[in-house]
Amino acid sequence: IKDEDGRHVFVNAAGERILGRSDWQDKSDQDLLPEAAAQEIRAHDLQVLESNAPSTFDLKMGARHFHSSKFPLRDAAGRAFVGSITLDVTEQAQSSEELRLQREQLRLVTDTTSAGMVRVSDELKYVWVNRVFAGWAGATPEELVGRPIVEVIGADGLRELRPYLDRLLTGDRVEYERLARFPRLGQRWVHSVAEPTFDESGKPNGWVAVVSDIHERREAAEALNAAREQLQLVADNLPAGVALCSRDLRFIWVNRRLAEWLGCPPGEVAGQPIVQLIGREDLAAVRPYIDRVLAGENVQYERLVRFKGLPGRWMRNVLAPAQGGERWISVAINIHERKTMEETLREADKRKDEFLATLAHELRNPLAPIRNALYIMQTARNDPEVTANARGLIERQLHQLVRLVDDLIDVSRISTGKLALRRERVELRSVAQNAIEAIEPMIHSRSHTLAVELPPAGVYVNADPTRVAQVFLNLLNNAAKFTDPGGRIDFSLAVESGELTAIVRDNGIGIAPEMRETIFDMFAQADGSLERATMGLGVGLSLSKRLVELHGGSIEAKSEGPGKGAEFVVRIPVLSTDVSRDFRPTKINSLGLGRHRILVADDNQDFAVSLAAMLRGLGNQVRVEHDGAAALSAAEEQKPDIAFLDIGLPKLNGFDLARRLRGLNATTILVAVTGWGQESDRTLAREAGFDDYMVKPLEIDKLQTILRGK
Repeated sequence: IKDEDGRHVFVNAAGERILGRSDWQDKSDQDLLPEAAAQEIRAHDLQVLESNAPSTFDLKMGARHFHSSKFPLRDAAGRAFVGSITLDVTEQAQSSEELRLQREQLRLVTDTTSAGMVRVSDELKYVWVNRVFAGWAGATPEELVGRPIVEVIGADGLRELRPYLDRLLTGDRVEYERLARFPRLGQRWVHSVAEPTFDESGKPNGWVAVVSDIHERREAAEALNAAREQLQLVADNLPAGVALCSRDLRFIWVNRRLAEWLGCPPGEVAGQPIVQLIGREDLAAVRPYIDRVLAGENVQYERLVRFKGLPGRWMRNVLAPAQGGERWISVAINIHERKTMEETLREADKRKDEFLATLAHELRNPLAPIRNALYIMQTARNDPEVTANARGLIERQLHQLVRLVDDLIDVSRISTGKLALRRERVELRSVAQNAIEAIEPMIHSRSHTLAVELPPAGVYVNADPTRVAQVFLNLLNNAAKFTDPGGRIDFSLAVESGELTAIVRDNGIGIAPEMRETIFDMFAQADGSLERATMGLGVGLSLSKRLVELHGGSIEAKSEGPGKGAEFVVRIPVLSTDVSRDFRPTKINSLGLGRHRILVADDNQDFAVSLAAMLRGLGNQVRVEHDGAAALSAAEEQKPDIAFLDIGLPKLNGFDLARRLRGLNATTILVAVTGWGQESDRTLAREAGFDDYMVKPLEIDKLQTILRGK
């Protein structure tokens, strides 16, 4: 008998004679035999240990021949040994007594193991069993030899074993675990390793099996698995990410939540380096904490992390050593909502102070002249003109005060997150129209010229129409207010590359260089150092800036300096546009429905005449033609500002006429007027150069919008 390292622990007298020496204790075959023989014997021993099954071997050592039967053994402590019964078959004549002694030695060895050993014939009868297996069956080895195995394992057991027996009898080695029933032991989990045996012709004639009782081990494993499942169930439902890690910074185990944050299935995390899943930068940031826990310290910290499956979250991490410092545990808790709430509270407190400071500053502007007007009325009671002027001043300042309070309320609602945009699909021209109509009285009262450049009708954006119009109105109001009477204001809108760009430009008092960065700050001008802000500009621009930012856009102030005018540029992403987005923007540089040179071309005389009468009634110069060729000649003579063209004109259709007119005058607004409204017709019109498209019967509101150039 040798241990698994090949050292002899038992050798009988016959073995000593084969070895030719008696000092075998704790020595290996390399110490006792020639090198070649020792290596061959060691290979046989390792084969038996690895297969955990008995086997036979022939060995030639010099002039001598040996035959060995080897089998695996385990002692009560579970240590592995190799048992070997070796016969010197150089001389075949051996006495029956020697054979009997050898059998007794074999019996002695096999009976002292904890495993059951059997040899079974191809007739499914026991040829040989050791005492352990016989004890499980409640019999002696002699009582089992020759009996069918079905009498011991039962019909059900034989049926379960049949697939393995069929493989053995075809010459295959088998290994399996099953829940077996023995007459004495009852139901037990066993592990069996079986090797086929062969007759002289090489045909399988049975098998040898080593059967181990693994019931306690199996129950312990199942109990451990159940405990692990319970632990996994609890850990997976924790509102935290949990990991067990090694000293070499690898994940050993993680719960489901942490795996989701890492963006990796739980089964694929185990064994991976931490750096591979969180990145070198994050690992470098937390390495000082890991070093402390590896030194045996419990560590806690908070930091902003960016997991692959959970970007940008504040986490609270608790690290603790485990298993004597060989491993460590990490528990990560998502505290992002708490951190965000704390930041929100701090920001709300800051904005409250800003709002109160702004309120105090901005209200002084209208309140001061109101107080002055009251004083004037008290001191000039008998002067009707002075009193009337004072009342007018109060009325104007009250109007300004109401608007200022409305703006401040909106700013407050934005600052506290209570103002939500009501996005909808809205036509861009109609939004701009609302702002322009609201500013028209102020434009005319100050004799300003307002030049407008807008996209054509049919361009839609996804935005809050009221708030966008409010932004436009604030910018136009400031431009009109801070431009001397008779000044010029330009207002243009364009949609390009998915972005709405609005520009309001004036030739007014301008902006000092030091004000460009702070002009949108509603409280930074409280010291009165910035002229525009002290005149009431701060709140309006601050509100406009915040409304634009709510739409995901930006606003920028430009000026070459005092007295050189100002330009405000608003950019807002366009989330969706209409199919008419490719029509060229209209350009009409004055307000009003009249004063335009207009060409109407339509072969339907009643329609053409009635449309012309309507347009003349609005103060326009109108020429009417009923075919394409005549319309082209008229355009060469008239040079119209706007041309309303039917598509189905005789002699020269509307598409060809539009192309010819576009070559004559690039600034003429070309409007297709037709009874066809399909998308394909609109596409052809765009390709022909039309700026807008109207389907009969015409919508008066849209007609007026085109005449206004909006």
